[in-house]
Amino acid sequence: ESCYAMLQICGMILFFSVLGSLAEKIGLFSLFRLLPVPMVESEALLRGMLELTGGIFLLKGSSAAMVFAAFLMGWGGLCVHFQSAALWRRAGLAPKGYYRSKLLQAFLSAGLAWSALEKKPVYSIILIGTILVLRIILGKIRNHTGNTDRYAL
Repeated sequence: ESCYAMLQICGMILFFSVLGSLAEKIGLFSLFRLLPVPMVESEALLRGMLELTGGIFLLKGSSAAMVFAAFLMGWGGLCVHFQSAALWRRAGLAPKGYYRSKLLQAFLSAGLAWSALEKKPVYSIILIGTILVLRIILGKIRNHTGNTDRYAL
């Protein structure tokens, strides 16, 4: 079973790496020059949303590399999500809330990286406080509805 899982993981990494290269070759990433983000960062974000490592490598030399890399590592990339989903099924878990949580984690990571880069710890405290309050509210809602199924998160 461990060999099968390793083959699945390696296959997905290869698939998403090829997918990112194909998107680059056909000029898909150049369509995003309209975004209010410099080209290097927009291509790195798009590639990283597919496959984490490829996106992070593209950030080399970017002035905001730390913030964008934090966002990408918080998100993980679709490749990582597909790898996780393959293992969830075997464990009998459902990914309810997983993608939403990963996106929230990405923004939290980027916000904390930005506040560290700007040397403004007050922003970190406000950001963490907001996340904790939201988590408490969502926990109360879940307890109130009685929804206690097994989820990946």
